[in-house]
Amino acid sequence: MKFFKGISLTFLIVSNAIGSCSEDQKPSIPKDPLIVERDSLLAIYGHHIDARELEYLKVFELGSTDHTYLYGKSEGNFWLGLFASPNQKTTEYLVELDPESAINDIYYNPVGHGYLATGFELIEILGYDPSDTIEDASISKSILRFNLDDFVLKSSTSYSPLNELTILEYARRWKGGFLLEHSGIVSEFGKSNTQYLSTDLSESILWDCRSPTSPPLGVYYFDVDFYLTVGEHSVGGFDYSSCKFWTKNILDFYGVETCPGCTSSIKLLNQIDDNITVEVNLNEKIRQVVIEYRTGKVILNEVFS
Repeated sequence: MKFFKGISLTFLIVSNAIGSCSEDQKPSIPKDPLIVERDSLLAIYGHHIDARELEYLKVFELGSTDHTYLYGKSEGNFWLGLFASPNQKTTEYLVELDPESAINDIYYNPVGHGYLATGFELIEILGYDPSDTIEDASISKSILRFNLDDFVLKSSTSYSPLNELTILEYARRWKGGFLLEHSGIVSEFGKSNTQYLSTDLSESILWDCRSPTSPPLGVYYFDVDFYLTVGEHSVGGFDYSSCKFWTKNILDFYGVETCPGCTSSIKLLNQIDDNITVEVNLNEKIRQVVIEYRTGKVILNEVFS
């Protein structure tokens, strides 16, 4: 009998305790994860952040230096800070990446990154309104460029419909600037393109195509919108303005389709105006060939003596 009384008393105490909590305490409301993350990072780095009213604060994990990259939104602008340690801030930036004020409640999301051995770092940032579900809603796409010697920053922003979104896939130095290849794999139409940006980002050219293969190292670019590649057995070029590619195999210059066991080589001799001259060698039979470099049209093909 005492055993059951003990159980009943215990149950009553627990019931009263639960009832008391439910009457006197309101259930807690979970915090927004963005706010929790922001407050956690501010607890570590906040003493060295000058930006006010950061709506959110996150870590960008693709940076190419030893710094910690923090980013967020402050007063409608994109904020970025580089920290050597929690107690040492290298620099911070507050950048206007929606110059046309085209997006109502803009959210900035760094998605692409490129590091170039010449001392530059590129970061691609998308800006959009998370509540806007219209397929052709406007989205901003910005490129930030750092000079890693002095951390001077430049930026360039363009706009496009959401269903034509592209992301940065490849970047390299290119004739006084940068060549950026953008993939449309994330968009509805799957449209890819290529962009030229001058080093200071003041000039931008966008072409509605990509080369069949990314330009290899060692290409020759006589113009911003064209590159030539000379390999061991072939020569070819790609014109971004016309989106046309051409290639010539060394056998084409000799009028044969196969040559088992043959030795061959191609060497670029010069470029004059719209033409190039290459020296081709097939089994020690040397020819000089003049080619219109944008189209691949053979102007002259003669035996070298």
